[in-house]
Amino acid sequence: MDDTLSYCETVIIGAGASGVFAAISEKLHHPKHSIAIFEKTTKSLAKVKISGGGRCNVTHACFDPKELCSFYPRGKHQLVNSFFQFYTEDIIHWFESKNVKLKTEEDGRIFPVSNQSQTIIDCFMKQLTEDQTKIRFQYELNKIQLQNNQFELQFSNQRKILCTKLILSCGGYPKLSQYHFLQELGIAIQTPVASLFTFNIPNSEFRGLEGISVESVEIKTNLSKQSNTGPLLFTHWGLSGPGVIKLSSILARELAEANYSYEVVLNFLPAQKENDFFESLKIQKQKQAKSKLKQILPNSLATRLKTRLLELIKLDGEKNLADCSFDELRQLCSILFECRLKCNGKTSFKEEFVICGGVDLSEINLKTMESKKIHNLFFTGEMMDVDGFTGGFNFQHAWTSAWIAGKQG
Repeated sequence: MDDTLSYCETVIIGAGASGVFAAISEKLHHPKHSIAIFEKTTKSLAKVKISGGGRCNVTHACFDPKELCSFYPRGKHQLVNSFFQFYTEDIIHWFESKNVKLKTEEDGRIFPVSNQSQTIIDCFMKQLTEDQTKIRFQYELNKIQLQNNQFELQFSNQRKILCTKLILSCGGYPKLSQYHFLQELGIAIQTPVASLFTFNIPNSEFRGLEGISVESVEIKTNLSKQSNTGPLLFTHWGLSGPGVIKLSSILARELAEANYSYEVVLNFLPAQKENDFFESLKIQKQKQAKSKLKQILPNSLATRLKTRLLELIKLDGEKNLADCSFDELRQLCSILFECRLKCNGKTSFKEEFVICGGVDLSEINLKTMESKKIHNLFFTGEMMDVDGFTGGFNFQHAWTSAWIAGKQG
């Protein structure tokens, strides 16, 4: 394939995880098809390279397609048929067939045994080479025109390519305007907003406690009744940790609509009820009268965090429990069960970037990944309004949608 290419049976736009895997699936299922991948940047598999801290979290150890769906805030009700076609077990077997050994960590995340994302990249690039599928870089798609059951693709470098089958694996665009080439075809787009981010708290009441974590905290906001319980980490910019990251995904649209100005509510004792805890304090006040206030706080909280919580309600940790009024004990319960902080803005989670939004799922036949409006137009990965929690779920959807799209035709 040379620079004079003007027609290709199957064109894939995007050389990310789903685009490359779609090309591999396409060649496997349709070995006689000519295939070309067009990428707007100068690099392929960029997210694969940086994901999982450079180790590439390829999927998650969830082997029930229905349960797997529950890890996708957008798509959980629609993806079950897709996962029954190709899911966790299938991608594991595929990598193993290419001599890539994987391992499952305690939290369910699955990585290459090498702990190097380059292992995954090398595997894909080797397969593309064997398939004689080339990636053409610095081709940014500007326009799609339909003519005689074919697609005419117009790129920013003034090149035009004709194809019969088109797979869009462009990833998630951060701006609605970037989906213009699809909107021009009458395809509905869900406005893109950020997902998987940390909470920014200017002048946080917990400044100085950076690095302190709490194993289990119930986290919610004033915007929704939905909450999430998980590990919390105090940072120099606000709050992070799995509990926060997951909630940012669940409430991605609500937080965006509030322009990221909202109140977060922390419950440091999610396994207990506030009234029960208050009653236990009253009993301790009688039976352990000489105990210091700081001594009755839960051991699950770091000493510096306990001190800060008491400071916030202006109580002296050295005060004997007998000398504490019921009102003071109520204040203590309030800060433990309903600690309120004002958030303003969001902060990226490491180098990972996931978009909530994209092609509306009502536009797609999720059994085939084909557009319901335009024959032979397919979508994969983050191009669709599907996003998952951290832990390998976004990659799993990339593999699944790519595999299915490649099978068709």
